[in-house]
Amino acid sequence: MGFMGKIKQWLGIGGVKVTLQATGPLSSGGGSVAGAIQLTAKSDQQILEVIVKVYELYSTGRGKEKRTREIDMGKATVSQNIDLKAGESKSLDFTVPYTVSKSINDNLKEKGGVVGALGKLGSLAEAERSEYYVKASAKVKGTVLSPSDKAAMKMV
Repeated sequence: MGFMGKIKQWLGIGGVKVTLQATGPLSSGGGSVAGAIQLTAKSDQQILEVIVKVYELYSTGRGKEKRTREIDMGKATVSQNIDLKAGESKSLDFTVPYTVSKSINDNLKEKGGVVGALGKLGSLAEAERSEYYVKASAKVKGTVLSPSDKAAMKMV
């Protein structure tokens, strides 16, 4: 392997492709999400572990005041130590349990009535927004950037 090949390997270019398929939607009461991960090697690779996580991107505010944070809802190691030859593919099934955390406004909204209206008003005033994702990433030996794929999920 030449110098450029080593740099490409170190950056994870031309190594392993991760494709994620997750079934949904997510339940607002928590539960588990299932799906499959397709790993495809473009060259001989050793995958140290495959991790799947469910997370929420929670943002508040508008414009310059907008703040976003990532909230982990669940995480699981799907597989470890996989050797793939060039052109080889492997499919892994997964199930990840998750829990949902709720903001104060969300808790108020669930109560209904006047208190629920206050929760809706507070959520609107703070410009609360949540997006939910499932992400699969593979730690590949000799690379610093892990190949990954994510899927947006709906909450019901």
